[in-house]
Amino acid sequence: MLFQTIPLIDYNLYNLSAFFLIFSFLGWIVDVIGQSAHDEYYSDRGFLSLPVCPIYGFGAVFLIFLLQPFLNDIPVLFFSVINYLYFMGAFCRTYS
Repeated sequence: MLFQTIPLIDYNLYNLSAFFLIFSFLGWIVDVIGQSAHDEYYSDRGFLSLPVCPIYGFGAVFLIFLLQPFLNDIPVLFFSVINYLYFMGAFCRTYS
């Protein structure tokens, strides 16, 4: 029952958990590289001493839910993701 496909999207809880962990880890890698290049020393940006940044995982899962109807329309999908990243970056710069 836990791993049944969610009717709204074509993924089950196992897939969404995997997406969350993968994108949290990849986001951590990009964040550490970017911040370390900016600060010119190693800067661990992990969460609770783990190599993950959950905001990237939540963002990926959120975009999977939100953009499911547009999977066949590549330009809409591309510009939606770019706008999401731009506005989230602006929000984080404003309120951090």
